[in-house]
Amino acid sequence: MTALPSHVQELADRVATGHGVEVLELALRGQGRGRVLSVIIDAEEPVEADVVEVVSKDLSRALDQDDPVAGSYTLEVSTPGL
Repeated sequence: MTALPSHVQELADRVATGHGVEVLELALRGQGRGRVLSVIIDAEEPVEADVVEVVSKDLSRALDQDDPVAGSYTLEVSTPGL
């Protein structure tokens, strides 16, 4: 697992909070072109798929704007599920 700048956590928290969810886990895994920025979100109520989608889109835009993670990676936003 690769260390992430604290700014990435701040961006993820801001976007998630804006949609009524919280970030449970944030990790950059893998190497080279196979890297995945994994964001797990949750809330007191079950998180609907449309919320996951909008958090993913908004976070992707925020990360593209600020570009806090060097190199390429795939953004993956999910929930812990049952």
